[in-house]
Amino acid sequence: MFNEKTNAIAVKINNTYKPDMTDFQLYDTCRTAWDIDKEKRSILKYVVAVCNGEIIDVFKVSAWVDAGTTLNTINTEDKIVSAETRSEFVGKFAEDEIRDKYKGTQLTDYAEKSYGNFVYMNVNKN
Repeated sequence: MFNEKTNAIAVKINNTYKPDMTDFQLYDTCRTAWDIDKEKRSILKYVVAVCNGEIIDVFKVSAWVDAGTTLNTINTEDKIVSAETRSEFVGKFAEDEIRDKYKGTQLTDYAEKSYGNFVYMNVNKN
């Protein structure tokens, strides 16, 4: 269950998100190619999709893999600057209870402010 102690990562999709995206397009947009710490990725259980500070949706992670190793409907060749340092997740939408609670709320209610493409939530940064 996702809560304030759950390890998660919020990914910013400001440049790629479109309100008329299908669920699958949103999933594909959010899952690749993030330059996250490979030692931390195994503890990240949820991915929170954020556009301009608003939580668009929440995904439950089944597995983290190296970027470019799974099928993706979005051309990510130009996104993957260095595949060996990038990661993507395989997963599904989080439980309805979680999605309903967080969708439409502001990221700043749950995580520290970040100026990068993502922000760890409840992950020990040491």
